[in-house]
Amino acid sequence: MWLNDEKAKPIVRQLGAIEEEYGIDGTGLTTEYMVVTTIGMKKALRKKSYTVKFITDLSTDMPIDVIVSESHQVTEFINEVPENSTLYADAEFFTEANCEAAIARRINFQVKPRKNVRRGVGMRIIRERFDSKLYKRRKGVERTAIPYSKVSRVKTRFREKSIEMLAITIALARAYKRLKVLQAKQQLFKPVPKSRSKLKTRRKNE
Repeated sequence: MWLNDEKAKPIVRQLGAIEEEYGIDGTGLTTEYMVVTTIGMKKALRKKSYTVKFITDLSTDMPIDVIVSESHQVTEFINEVPENSTLYADAEFFTEANCEAAIARRINFQVKPRKNVRRGVGMRIIRERFDSKLYKRRKGVERTAIPYSKVSRVKTRFREKSIEMLAITIALARAYKRLKVLQAKQQLFKPVPKSRSKLKTRRKNE
């Protein structure tokens, strides 16, 4: 089909028929492993939690990568996004490194600007390009976080590497479930085969 032709994709994209949109978000994953924390002058026990960050292809509603990290720098995600596509992210990812990486790849980086932050050249450019109406489409990426909230607290004293494998497994399960849904929808558009009886009648008439 001509829509699948690589040469035709740039033209089709310019006409607005193909929208490559991605979203970055993060969520927490809490374990039963207790750690000592200092609050003010007092020490207390709390359950260890990890931050899972992921990038989702909004056109298919499927996660394409996931990491366990407390950092707000997600340049490795940005480098996975095709050039000239749109990438949504909330305010925590509004950093100079992320903005510069998006500009270098000619990505429409729709990240909510933060106030009272150091303003570099990249952040200034991305701030000027921010479209509040377009940014509302970011809500689609929040569905990827739902499976993590449904997971009961991990009872084993997992270390970060094991938590990362768990996060990847959850993302793969989400992607597999979404793939099955897309395959079921694809079946709806298959042409209805003609019955054999009609074919036999046609042959007799010929």
